[in-house]
Amino acid sequence: LLTLKSPPDFESKSSYQVIVTATTGTGDAAQSASQTFAVSVIDINDQPPVFVSSAQASVAENDSSFSHQFVAVPDLSSDIVSFTLSDSQDGAYFSLTSAGQLTLKSAPDFESKSSYQVVVTATTGTGDAAQSASQTFTLNVTNIYDNPPVFTSAATGTVAENDSDYSHQFVATPDVAGDTVRYSLSDKFDGADFSLTSAGLLTLKSPPDFESQSSYQVIVRATTGEGDAAQSATQTFTLNVTDVEENTVKNALNIQLNGEGPEFKEIPSLTIEENATSLYQTLIAHSKAGTVTISIADDYDGPVGFGASTTYLTGDDYFQTNRKLVLKGGAFDHETDGGSHFVPLIATDKNGSTKYNLEIRITDVNDEAPVFVADTPTIIALGGDGVFDAVRFTANADVEGDSVFYRLAEDDDGLFTIGETTGLLQLASNAVFDFQDTDRYDIAIEARVGALKTLQQVTIRQSEEGVSGVSLEYSQLSPLAEDPLMPIAPEM
Repeated sequence: LLTLKSPPDFESKSSYQVIVTATTGTGDAAQSASQTFAVSVIDINDQPPVFVSSAQASVAENDSSFSHQFVAVPDLSSDIVSFTLSDSQDGAYFSLTSAGQLTLKSAPDFESKSSYQVVVTATTGTGDAAQSASQTFTLNVTNIYDNPPVFTSAATGTVAENDSDYSHQFVATPDVAGDTVRYSLSDKFDGADFSLTSAGLLTLKSPPDFESQSSYQVIVRATTGEGDAAQSATQTFTLNVTDVEENTVKNALNIQLNGEGPEFKEIPSLTIEENATSLYQTLIAHSKAGTVTISIADDYDGPVGFGASTTYLTGDDYFQTNRKLVLKGGAFDHETDGGSHFVPLIATDKNGSTKYNLEIRITDVNDEAPVFVADTPTIIALGGDGVFDAVRFTANADVEGDSVFYRLAEDDDGLFTIGETTGLLQLASNAVFDFQDTDRYDIAIEARVGALKTLQQVTIRQSEEGVSGVSLEYSQLSPLAEDPLMPIAPEM
């Protein structure tokens, strides 16, 4: 009786072969015969089907024809595999036939959903004999040029007039990450005043002038892709120009003057900063008695002179002369001129002359170092008790109202502190004078406005023997052209 020691498994071994020998008798009288016996194992459905189709795929967004064929090998080659779709994860977006054909219910959109994941089950057999296996399938959506780039840079900018270095960088995010965005400038609105690189850098062709144009508007286009696949978007960009106080005076104030001769039709109200090297202003005089000339009194020896002059007949039968007022050399100085400079103007026609003393107001600028006041001490003499009283140092700025900052430029022994904005000199914490090793201590106090500064040297010593209290000695120092010490920026 032949038996198997363990149940056969078709997948492991589909057949067996053995040799069986039959024997009679014993010894030399024994007789035997052999037989080869083959056992074939019949396959049954006892293993789940095995997926051999890919577990992932890709589809371009907007592709409505996508399909994927699932394939699973059954345990019995003759068995039919049926496929079902789980409603978990993204199953609701798909349809699946029992034969394993997977399709999307609607075209995918990368911007809305960049990938899907579904669970598909393959089944063979029925009832208790059914075998099944599941596969998680991932569908990745690839981005295509179906959306224009999106501008993320500001749609407005600001530039001070006369700024020749202005630039603005346009930035737009492409639909497909990593793709190059090209920028172009429309010739509409103020496009002719600008230059734009293909990388999106916008610059002005010439410095802006607030009085001529206080704002600009341009249209910039961002483009990705080529040909039919190109996508583009536009942005309207507004550049506002801010007014700045310039050395050149431009505004005029209309003032009618009475006189025997012609009238000055417009007399400017002029203000200019000291040290300014340019002044451009048109003077206008008119008369009905013929040609008008504009001149400056012979005894004037200041820096103001004349430029071009034009004369013409107006529509209301006036003879009008326009003459440019300019600086012919040098510059105004607030401290020397006292804040105002007067130019004696004369308008003349055949009937006589009209005079006008034009005032040019000069504004002060900080162009001189601060000056320590006259009662600033240069020697501080301590009484016999050695007690040091706080001493305030004061310097005046060139421009009234400007802040003066103080610091110790020299204090090798580290005995003192000074208030940065108050100028109050005090003894440092735990500082002690030792006049046995030295007869004096020298310090230097710096007063500064911007980059302009003045040093005050101060000596601290003991008074003559028997003198009590603190005594001060005074002198005046001039501003230093250059400080040999490294300046310390004031804390604002």
